[in-house]
Amino acid sequence: MPMDLQEKFWEHILAFETAEDSTIAARLEEEAGFVARDPDRIDGAEKLHTALWELLHALASIRIYVHFTDHLDDADLYRLLVKGALPDETPALPKDCEINTRIDAAEYGTADDPDGTETWLRYYADEQTRREWDGPVPPKEPLPYDRDRFLPHPE
Repeated sequence: MPMDLQEKFWEHILAFETAEDSTIAARLEEEAGFVARDPDRIDGAEKLHTALWELLHALASIRIYVHFTDHLDDADLYRLLVKGALPDETPALPKDCEINTRIDAAEYGTADDPDGTETWLRYYADEQTRREWDGPVPPKEPLPYDRDRFLPHPE
């Protein structure tokens, strides 16, 4: 690897290791001027859909990308992000740092599936992974929504 790429790599590692933690909500407000609305105060599916996409684009503007969302409707995804992900702490990296953060919506799980493993196996795992899984595997189900391919992605 060329020396300039090695130096840039180590600069990013150092930035990550030394960055102070901040909640995603605080980073959104500080870096993007965005405050997510309370999901319980949004009336109507159309307004909620708009609020969700505003949030997804605001997250992308601070290099936070969401994936594995097609098992959730707009209301459930918005609630998961606002109530589950935005309070999470992540390193507040400098704007010139090229490290992205990812939010895996399947990892948030449910009361019956706290770490999201069953959700991932049910909807996202390929057949080989399902065959090789060491433990019970839920039946494969088709994804009920088609959102992931439209989500913002890193350049």
